[in-house]
Amino acid sequence: KDPIQSGTSITDNSGNFYLTQFIYPNETYTALLNANMLTTVIGEKKFKNNNEISNNEIIYDQNSTLPSGARQYSERQNYKINTTFDTYDNKGNLVSYKDSDGIYTTILYGYNQTLPIAIIKGTSYSGLAQELNFPTNDVSEYLNLEIVKKSNLDVNPSTENTLITELDNFRKQLNFGGSSYKITTYTYDTLIGVTSVTPPTGMTQKYIYNSVTNKLEKIVDKD
Repeated sequence: KDPIQSGTSITDNSGNFYLTQFIYPNETYTALLNANMLTTVIGEKKFKNNNEISNNEIIYDQNSTLPSGARQYSERQNYKINTTFDTYDNKGNLVSYKDSDGIYTTILYGYNQTLPIAIIKGTSYSGLAQELNFPTNDVSEYLNLEIVKKSNLDVNPSTENTLITELDNFRKQLNFGGSSYKITTYTYDTLIGVTSVTPPTGMTQKYIYNSVTNKLEKIVDKD
């Protein structure tokens, strides 16, 4: 039996037949094949009653195992590149991308590069590097930011509050001088999930979990 799932299908109560087809690398995806990434889904086509209604594709350069963008088609629009993946860090985390409107977003990772702690809409990574006065040609430079260092040390409510303060200072630093970046920051309990989110408004919300089940109980304003 073929271990690669070719797709899924379902018929709804009205008799409509829905089919989803998964697309895998062919011989043109040299790097993926050489890395034995044969089961990597690079696209997904959806049909309703045998009529294609959407087609999503992850774009790979021939010599890279990291995606360079994404393309989407629906019955209401033509093919277009929706997202261009611009920069990755040394752990393969996507650090910067550009959407179909040409707007860049930069993502900074903390907790030993496992989780996003700051999402900055309105700048590429190189633009952010220039803003913060560190080299633009070395993506690992962001690991020296205080927000990253503080996140690596975040293990309890006290260190979390220290990190939140540092994230707020980071936000103020970037917006000093009238920059129009939209910044969202996050903290986590790495064994449970997100513990706080601060959107561009600057109003932090805390996520409270049950101490026994670790299930989310409520979301409250920090202050």
